[in-house]
Order: sequence, then C-alpha cells, then structure tokens
Amino acid sequence: MTTQLQIAAATLAASLLAAAPATAADASASVQITSLQFSAGSGLTVQWLPDSLYQSLFAESREAGGLGGNDLADPAPGAAWADQQLATGTAHAAASAQAGASGLLAAAGSASRSLFSPDAGQPHRALSWAQQSGWFQLSGAGSLSITVGYQIAAAAPLGDGLPTFAGATLQLQAGNLDAGSSGLAEDQLWSFDLPAGSASRSGTLSLVVDISDPLQTGYYDLRANADVSAVSSVPEPGGWALLALGLATLGALVRRQQRAN
Repeated sequence: MTTQLQIAAATLAASLLAAAPATAADASASVQITSLQFSAGSGLTVQWLPDSLYQSLFAESREAGGLGGNDLADPAPGAAWADQQLATGTAHAAASAQAGASGLLAAAGSASRSLFSPDAGQPHRALSWAQQSGWFQLSGAGSLSITVGYQIAAAAPLGDGLPTFAGATLQLQAGNLDAGSSGLAEDQLWSFDLPAGSASRSGTLSLVVDISDPLQTGYYDLRANADVSAVSSVPEPGGWALLALGLATLGALVRRQQRAN
C-alpha cells in the first residue's frame, strides 16, 4: 500500500473511532444487601453447620462477540463466610461482585453502546453474581425469621431493542430440609419492563422457617445478580458525518493512485 493510501486508511480508522460513542455507561444494574438478620424464637439459639457454609462470587465483562473478554471465576468456597470481592472491566463493560463475613452481598454491572464493535450487532456484556448459603439447627422447636434489607436498580436506553437491557435480581430461599418445606422471596427490575427504562428502589425480603425438632436442619440461600447488555444499532449524526469523511478521503486517494498508474 502506498503512503497516500496508508494515510487514507488511518484517516478512516480515526473516523470510525471518533464515531463511536463515549465509554460512559449507558446501561447499568446493581443489587446491594444493606442488612441481614436471623432472629430465632424466644429462648432459642441458632447454630450454623460449619461444613455447610458456602459463598460464591462471579464477575465477567465481555466485548461484543466475545472478543476482548475478561472474566473472573468464583473463588473456591471456604469453611465460613468471608470478606471477598471481584472486579473486571473491558473497554465497554465492567462487572463486580462482593460478599461479606456478615452476609452482606453486592453485584453490579455496566456497559456502554458502540456501533463499531469487533462483531457488528453483538452487544457488550457485563454479568455478576454473589451468593451465600448455609444449613442451620435450632436449640429447640420453634422458628427462625430471616430478614434482608436491600437496594436494587436497573437502567438502559429503550430505543435499541432487546440487545440493550439491564436487569437486577435478588432471591431469598429458605426452608426445612427434613420436612421438605421451602419458601421463596424475590425482587427484580428489568429495563424493558420499565416505562422509562430505569428504576431503583429499596425494600426488605423476609421468610420464616419452622423447626419442629432440634434434630431437623434448616437452610438459607441468598443470591444477588446483575445482567447488562448494550449495543447501538444506529450511529449518531456526527458519527455518520465522520464516517462519510473517512470514506470520501480514502476513495479520492484511491482514484488519484489509479490515474497515476
């Protein structure tokens, strides 16, 4: 390729890059556990079975088409809940997950729209989750009340169709393993279900586990998830102008080179 064509190609590449939107997040989702309480019935104590305590974190950010991805798998579960966190990011996506020894969890993800992606039409993705669970026994017949305080949020533009969305979910499960009973409480926000494409709220989830015998075993499982996707289907007017300029420059120099030959 001649020097002139090289310059033209560089001009076109610069136009493409300039036409892409800024990397500020367009879509985001988050779940934050603000409080967690276990309240046994009057005169009862709760004992967690050490070998049953489980904690899992996951965070993944991925460029469009899976190219340039960066993911972090969950750490190996330990014998007790512990303070841990993960974070990962690419040019157009970021995700994080966090857990605490006191049972507090957090999951978050964000992504920005970009038309000129490695795989056109494919979204940039961010996914994360945080989970904690365990088995317990009470000192006598009675019940254990579980109350979770939380904040949840999701936001994404509505004009790009399904490839651009944000979702945040929180799920609490608990029950009596021996009695075969279980309960589920959850909350979720998905941008495509929201009139404005975005919303946030705080609240509480609660469940009560009944134990009729101290030898019975109850369980608890709490999960926070964030799922974000972003792709721009049509560039901004300024992007079209810069793209046209780059193509015109390249075409003019190609024609000039042909005439010279």
